[in-house]
Amino acid sequence: MKNVMCHFNGRIAAHIVQLRGYLTPTKPGTIVVFDDTNSFTLNLASAEIAISCKSLAQVLNENVFSAHDAPIKDAPIKDVSIESKNNQLVINGKLHCTPAYSAEPIAKPACCKLPLPSPP
Repeated sequence: MKNVMCHFNGRIAAHIVQLRGYLTPTKPGTIVVFDDTNSFTLNLASAEIAISCKSLAQVLNENVFSAHDAPIKDAPIKDVSIESKNNQLVINGKLHCTPAYSAEPIAKPACCKLPLPSPP
């Protein structure tokens, strides 16, 4: 797959520059249905994916920290915003504790290579 804009919803999109991998059905003996994201698992071999700071913040706010099925339950951080400044990411958010605390960590983005499983 090359040069595809993937819209997850009206506020979140990612640019798939290039992606190599394969799809496997989530239920044995069934086929993959592209319109049903629950019907398959994407097994990546390699990918270059870009996401805007605004979309990344939306993912964190809506899916990681506050969704009912969020992977981090009762996260103390809310209202995350992200911006790029001088080749660094500036991440702002509110820590919900007593008293309330605002945080602004700065991170330098980096690429990493992870070992990925081979196709079956």
